[in-house]
Amino acid sequence: MSVLTSSGSLNYEQWIVDNHSKDGTADWIEERLLPYVHLIKNGENRGFSFANNQAVSRSFGRYFLFLNPDMRICEGSLDQLVSWMDAHPEAGLMGCKLLNEAGELYGHGQPKPFPSFLKEFLWLLRLDFLYPQKQKFFDSEQEQEVDMVRGAFMLVRREVVEALGWGFDPRYFILFEDTDLCREVKRLRYKVVYSPKMTCIDLNSRSFALCSGKWIYKEFSKSMLQYFQKWHPFYQGILIALAIPIGLLLRTPQWGWRSFFKKS
Repeated sequence: MSVLTSSGSLNYEQWIVDNHSKDGTADWIEERLLPYVHLIKNGENRGFSFANNQAVSRSFGRYFLFLNPDMRICEGSLDQLVSWMDAHPEAGLMGCKLLNEAGELYGHGQPKPFPSFLKEFLWLLRLDFLYPQKQKFFDSEQEQEVDMVRGAFMLVRREVVEALGWGFDPRYFILFEDTDLCREVKRLRYKVVYSPKMTCIDLNSRSFALCSGKWIYKEFSKSMLQYFQKWHPFYQGILIALAIPIGLLLRTPQWGWRSFFKKS
């Protein structure tokens, strides 16, 4: 409902995609929110990218706001961001300031540089402590061009989506699809912009808290491999592919050996 209270004078349509949830969420939406929102109910979970692309294919606005379900818009007005984007045609994608539940700047939600091969390779092998920690100052109150913003809140120009043919590359099931989209935006010669004019509370991956460590690792590493195969030299993709099963084996003791043989 935070979209409704922050939309200002915008004319918009809101799409919610239920990706085969089993907790009654879709029924609750049907009972309480229709016809204020459009609901898509999937009979199976085909991934985050697929679900977002379903809504994209049925939407008509000149901008798309990709908003995670664990987000709450708490400050600012979306019509201000849309007006800013209208006035800056060079901007293809915009992210906002993300806070945690305590109202503090959410560190993991800050804009980041694109993934480094060495850093990700060392992380897979549990040797990331060897990677030099370079703390670059980030001014969260300053509007600025960045490499990438977190996919929890992404305001994307329709022209970008039409040029790509999708909102998120459908090859990603979950994770890295937001990084990939930012790379695509820059490839199309648009800018990725961070703006503090809008603030959101990020409840920080509540759905992932229900998943096993093994499942998260497998999905994360699979998407990482897809990303490096797409954007980096071929040999880096090969090295990532070789490191993934080693990383799984190194992490198995913390999950229990039974989990190594379980399907997930």
